[in-house]
Amino acid sequence: MESQAEMGLAEADAHIAEADRNIQKIEALLPNLAFNGNAAREVQRGLQLMIVALKHLREQRRTIVEALDGTEPLPLIVRRAH
Repeated sequence: MESQAEMGLAEADAHIAEADRNIQKIEALLPNLAFNGNAAREVQRGLQLMIVALKHLREQRRTIVEALDGTEPLPLIVRRAH
């Protein structure tokens, strides 16, 4: 049976992965926005804010794991560099 900490970390992992997928989707749309004359710069600024927030989520997750026991290997989504 998973501990409350493990369940919380699994939930955090799911949110981090979802945010990463959303960022990738938006990045894929940026060329189309620029081509169609939409406000791509505003979208890019918002995207940068999302990337920074995702970086902080990864750092917080890493800090939680280290605080719990420091022995659990970090999952790929946390180790992935942006």
